[in-house]
Amino acid sequence: MKSLHSYRQLPSPSLVKYIDKYWMVENKKNKNIDVPIIPDGCIDIISKNGEIVLVGIMEVASLVSIKPNDYYFGIRFKPSIIASLLDKDVSKFNNKIIPLSLIDTKLHNSLQNKMANIEKLNQLFEGLFNGIEFDKRIIKSVNLIELNGGNITIENLCEETKLSQKHLERLFKTHIGLTPKKFSRIIRFFQTHKHLTKEGMKNLCSKILEKGYYDQAHFNHEYKLLTGLTPTHEIMSIFYNTKK
Repeated sequence: MKSLHSYRQLPSPSLVKYIDKYWMVENKKNKNIDVPIIPDGCIDIISKNGEIVLVGIMEVASLVSIKPNDYYFGIRFKPSIIASLLDKDVSKFNNKIIPLSLIDTKLHNSLQNKMANIEKLNQLFEGLFNGIEFDKRIIKSVNLIELNGGNITIENLCEETKLSQKHLERLFKTHIGLTPKKFSRIIRFFQTHKHLTKEGMKNLCSKILEKGYYDQAHFNHEYKLLTGLTPTHEIMSIFYNTKK
């Protein structure tokens, strides 16, 4: 995102198992900048120009137009964490942007005047997470899916967690918002996307085979389903530098 001012920062060591990162994006240009937002399996709480919203898990990519002087600060929570923090079924938030005040007034008020102050956010969440008992089965399942790059069978997940498929799927719906199969597909896609962002599009076929896709046609089909675009589309050049 060379045309945007941005940064990412890890939370305090005690929070890394709950929060993926803090991030900021600001448009200092005098024109709108369109940014593709790629599904990553996470839920964010975002302050946009001071308004605090919750962004539910996305099942497909969306295109966000960032206007001049727009300022975004976000907290990206690891999968399943928001469900325990809010004590809610997060499937209700899928593909939605909702004012946090309508979901949890207490958390919204606690975050007021703290967004972008990472020291204060660390202190707040260290206190909040200290009092929550997380479901170790869903956390173990998420870790296994991420560790295997999305390439793990439901049967293996059930075996590792000692859960029936029906119970596992119910847990995923409540804590993640998706089925284990859909979540695994998104994780595989997002990890492949990150790899391409770092390494570029050269030797694409061998790279996607390493990530568990059958062939390039399989990857292109999945890419189209999750983004509505192709990897070489002009819009995606913000990540892959495919412009000539």
